Amino acid sequence: MPELFCFLLALNFDCFLSGLALGVTGIRVSTRAGLLVAGCSAFCFGATMALGERLLTWLPVKFLHSLGLVLLLLLTLGLIMSFCGRRGGGGISNLWRRPEKLDSNADKTLSALEALLLSLALALDNLSGGLAFGLLGEKPALWAGLAAAVTFALLFGANALGRLLARELKRG
Repeated sequence: MPELFCFLLALNFDCFLSGLALGVTGIRVSTRAGLLVAGCSAFCFGATMALGERLLTWLPVKFLHSLGLVLLLLLTLGLIMSFCGRRGGGGISNLWRRPEKLDSNADKTLSALEALLLSLALALDNLSGGLAFGLLGEKPALWAGLAAAVTFALLFGANALGRLLARELKRG
């Protein structure tokens, strides 16, 4: 179980980077926006976990457990390649390079629509991760709740850290 929680942290590392990028540019992630992003993450993670759990009733357990481990391995390798590759950052890299573009109304606070767009980009990892967790026979409600908590904590905490760093850099 600790290994799966560590993987859940790694799976949601893009939330940390997104929150930090937004915070450094002075864009505030409100509690409501953070909860919306976390809810979308939990929904995607839980729904695909439930699908994986359903597959366990139809196909041989050993095969699906092996498939779940292979999916986790491939997802991990894909994340490593996207962060360490030539272009780096994967599909969400534009957000990290130009986070102010997400704040379409330029009010320095993420609106519900802006948070929804962010949550869709961030939840893509959770689709494949949730399926892999479900194929391993894990409980969807527990892990979807943990996915939401991790997403919220990483996004909200990194945003506060980014805003603090930006203030300190301006003062220094």
